[in-house]
Amino acid sequence: MIILILGTGLFLSCTFGQTANFSILQMPREGFWKLGLMNHSTETITTSLAVKFMLEGRLVHTVSGPSVLLHPGSNLIDLQRMEGGTQLGNGLTLTTSAAEQQRLEICVELYMKGAKFLSQCDLFQQALNIPLHLVYPFDQDVLETSLPMMSWSIPSPVSHPSQLRYRLRLVEVLGYHTPQSAMANAPALIDRADLTQNVIPYSPSYRKLEAGHTYAWQVEAYDGSGFVGRSELWSFRLKAEKETTDSNAPFVELRKRLDSGFYPARGQVRFKHDCQYGESTLDFVVTNHRGEQIRTSGKQLEKVGKNLFTLHLPPGSGLIEGQMYHLEVTNPKGESTILKFKYFYPKS
Repeated sequence: MIILILGTGLFLSCTFGQTANFSILQMPREGFWKLGLMNHSTETITTSLAVKFMLEGRLVHTVSGPSVLLHPGSNLIDLQRMEGGTQLGNGLTLTTSAAEQQRLEICVELYMKGAKFLSQCDLFQQALNIPLHLVYPFDQDVLETSLPMMSWSIPSPVSHPSQLRYRLRLVEVLGYHTPQSAMANAPALIDRADLTQNVIPYSPSYRKLEAGHTYAWQVEAYDGSGFVGRSELWSFRLKAEKETTDSNAPFVELRKRLDSGFYPARGQVRFKHDCQYGESTLDFVVTNHRGEQIRTSGKQLEKVGKNLFTLHLPPGSGLIEGQMYHLEVTNPKGESTILKFKYFYPKS
């Protein structure tokens, strides 16, 4: 029996026409054969789904669903209920050798009206430890809904998977507090230790989230043997009623490695970069999710303060609205930092 896992930081966004806009939140793995998809539209959409296991171009196994309803927000799709899914529950042996296991791929395909509009393949990896990570709302995100769907990854391995429970804490970040100090000292708006699912809606029974206010959240996991792990601490803000996010977007710090969050870039990316080597210009590149470079120029980058920069990305820059991109900045020592962002056209 092999453990198959794809990093839970994958967010592939795909737009079809004017209504369908999806992101992959979480890939299935052995013992948790469920696919997490986010429907960013306000409509329930019917699609066809195929999940294929591939080895060097050879199809090993397929799980398919001819009619899958994707409701607005997060959707957790149980592959074992689909055609070909019973083999997964019975311990499907996908490969026979360790060398083959390292080359195994999973491909997710979505179809609408017979046309394929999402296709993404990634290598599976044998993993001994899968940490607990937050998935949505994204770190430093600005939300337009006061009832967000909240989700996080499932840690593995655990001693007693059937006894896995989560504790979710959410606090308001007030005054001089940082998200860290608020989590340590502020009273909790949510403090639930009885959760069995890793995707829950923000219930209307909870205290109402206020426009313009900032909140921090964190999740802990427990099983029958006790504490399993604790997620990173993220924050989000509920959009103010008259807010224009173009100029008020926060300056975000680039990181040495990607995580499961992304920056919403409405016509621009506002970021911090420590010019510790005295560089007067920045060496940067923008790529799409396939690694293809987007043509940019230094004229698009504006220094707006000490170690603060704005990368202007107006319509016509070669970026597609709703798609994910990477901004990578390299210093004179060859050290790189990176930011994942989702592109939106600026408001007119």
